[in-house]
Amino acid sequence: QFGRTFQDRSHTFAIVPRPADVPAGARVYNLNVRGKRGNIVQTYPGTEYDFAPSRLEVNPNDYVHIQWTGSNTNPNNNDGQGKQGTDRSNIAQMAAPGQNIPMQLSEMTMFNQTVMRSLMLVNNGRNNGELSELDDAGTYYNGGILKVPAEIGVYHYMCTRNNNFSNRSQKGALIVTNTISSTASVSARIGGSVTIASIAEVDITPDALTTDTQVTVEELPTENVEGAPTGVSKVVAMEPHGLTFSKPVNASIAFEVPEGATAEDLAGYVLLQSAGPGQPYEKVEGTTFTTSGWAKAEITHFSFFVVTNGSLDGGAIAGVVIAVLAVVGLLVFGVIYVRRNPDALGRLKARHNNRI
Repeated sequence: QFGRTFQDRSHTFAIVPRPADVPAGARVYNLNVRGKRGNIVQTYPGTEYDFAPSRLEVNPNDYVHIQWTGSNTNPNNNDGQGKQGTDRSNIAQMAAPGQNIPMQLSEMTMFNQTVMRSLMLVNNGRNNGELSELDDAGTYYNGGILKVPAEIGVYHYMCTRNNNFSNRSQKGALIVTNTISSTASVSARIGGSVTIASIAEVDITPDALTTDTQVTVEELPTENVEGAPTGVSKVVAMEPHGLTFSKPVNASIAFEVPEGATAEDLAGYVLLQSAGPGQPYEKVEGTTFTTSGWAKAEITHFSFFVVTNGSLDGGAIAGVVIAVLAVVGLLVFGVIYVRRNPDALGRLKARHNNRI
């Protein structure tokens, strides 16, 4: 006997091409449903219904793929609404997280009314089931890839079926912001990583920290960071600012790669690091740049990072100009001073000779 199968837990999934109307460089986030029908005891070791993730942070240029699966084979005695033995979900926007009723369709702004009607599953009518309990919906729902709302804000939503019994609360929030961040507590002894998908990651090796530390990685618009050069990536802040490590840690920053670029084409790219807001940027030596769009480097302290294609612009040019003007100003001042005080140069030479 080589193996025995007591429960078939195999699943199938499909990988399909990105739709033509979704830009190649655009980020696409999955918004799904996890959990199953029942109370906390009946679902154990699983979970009760919840959106995954329940709080999704996105930028206005991002996309979200909304899809979920249900079931027709839950135990018939499990707590829940709708037809016994079934799992179903939907999305309806609500005005605030503390409310338990959806907004009027005409007031919903998360997506247009056609999309919201689809997400609420109000158009299903094929199985002669109870529409208010979503019994008429199929086990799988694919809402497609949707452009997130352009307006900055928080969009709260709920499932109308699984939010009205016992202690369940299937609610979520779509947070549209100009910044995206991720925070985690990293153990000094074990180490750990903090990641923003497709943006940045820092992998802290064991014993690089002296104490357990709350680490944040945040993507910032360039215009929000004083003195930051315009690059081929957004500015990534790794915090706490100024945090130093007892040994190098690994940082990865995503950047835009020109179509068809080779490793030779990226030879002039530079990863810059600044000690803080308004501070000058310095090259991070030893950085490698991949054609898949990642700048990888070992760093010894935290602050701001940005990838440039080697040209100086924006804040970098401003810094160079200020430095040049300062040097020119000192030279001009020196020339004028010597002309007005001819003996000054002689005194300076005599003082120098006496020291020798």
